[in-house]
Amino acid sequence: MYLAELNRREIVIKQFFYKMKAYRGVYSSLMVIQLLAILFSLNGTGMGGGSSRTLTYEIHTYSNSMIIAFMMIWAFIISIIVTTKAYRYDDFTFVSNRFTSQISTILFLLFASMVGGITSFLADYLVKDILFFISKSEYVFTDSTPSLFGVMGIILYLFLFCSFGYVCGMLVQINRIFIILIPTMLFGTSIISSYLLGEPVTLVEIGSTFLQESSFIFFFAKIVLTVVPLFSIVTFITNRLEVRT
Repeated sequence: MYLAELNRREIVIKQFFYKMKAYRGVYSSLMVIQLLAILFSLNGTGMGGGSSRTLTYEIHTYSNSMIIAFMMIWAFIISIIVTTKAYRYDDFTFVSNRFTSQISTILFLLFASMVGGITSFLADYLVKDILFFISKSEYVFTDSTPSLFGVMGIILYLFLFCSFGYVCGMLVQINRIFIILIPTMLFGTSIISSYLLGEPVTLVEIGSTFLQESSFIFFFAKIVLTVVPLFSIVTFITNRLEVRT
């Protein structure tokens, strides 16, 4: 009988709060990526125009799609980085095992997705404010009412990319052969889908399953049914490994 009985939940919570403070590079990279996204967004995402005998006009379209795209790349990259040995060995500050390490990291990625989603939503309004100051043109913004579902949607997108990056990173840590196998499987999925459907299917079109969902409930269900199995599989696979190798 030990004098102090370890509680798995307490260990996970301590590791989670530790990672929130220790992984400062995630927040600094977030700021850099969002600044770049804002700069690119100032050019607009589309342009049109027309003219008559007395009038010439141009229409520029602005949206947060550029910011979200940059943040998806950020989410994918940081989730790969946290699987590297330099980050994983930070867990050995605590009495822990592979399972508690995995759960605390997943919670951290969810937290990072929440921070990225909220700041991305606010960055869209920052772009609009900048446009008012740097240009003398007349601007009309539509669909600019703050939406809780909009913020939650961005968070879910980022967490989805975090899950992809984390699974890829952990598989590569298990065996370097996955550096070749993962791209092969992705393109193989596209080829098999094209063969079964009888028409070309790209990875972008496969991803549009999430992008084109109009119902938030179904969208949420799709994300959960994708993220949970991915994290469960990688947790099960790595749970049998030694804590430190």
